[in-house]
Amino acid sequence: KLDDELKLHSVKVPAIQWGGRINEHYIHGVRFDTSAWTGISSRKWTAEQVMAIQNIEQRRVACKHYGKDKIFKALSPVLIHKSDRGNELYEVSFGTDGWRRKQLILKYKDPSTTREYLSGIPRQDDQNQEIKDADQAMAWKFSLTKDEYDLLTVEG
Repeated sequence: KLDDELKLHSVKVPAIQWGGRINEHYIHGVRFDTSAWTGISSRKWTAEQVMAIQNIEQRRVACKHYGKDKIFKALSPVLIHKSDRGNELYEVSFGTDGWRRKQLILKYKDPSTTREYLSGIPRQDDQNQEIKDADQAMAWKFSLTKDEYDLLTVEG
């Protein structure tokens, strides 16, 4: 089974089935194990579960399947900072209602593909500085200081 871009894709049955023994699950060209595919394809996972997916491509297509805005809204985002580069730093709430924790999420576009991503960010960068700026958060993702990131003229 393929999507409109001819990538392996199905949210109803395995995208690849062979001889009743081989079942491979893909959503928009990205492979998932059976358990994750079942939860995501049926939209039974919570926004927190989707955002906890470690593989960034799996998380991106899961957000796309759910509706990125729906996932993001469910996290009750509060914009902390938006940079001139288009990076956006938010504080969101994770966990159950009685024990919700505030976390940082960076919303950004990959400059080489223009795909939009949501990534968890720590409260402090590698220099033990509190992260409160979207470009500082992106610098942390690149293992750079904010000053080094500011000197970049091209990202890719």
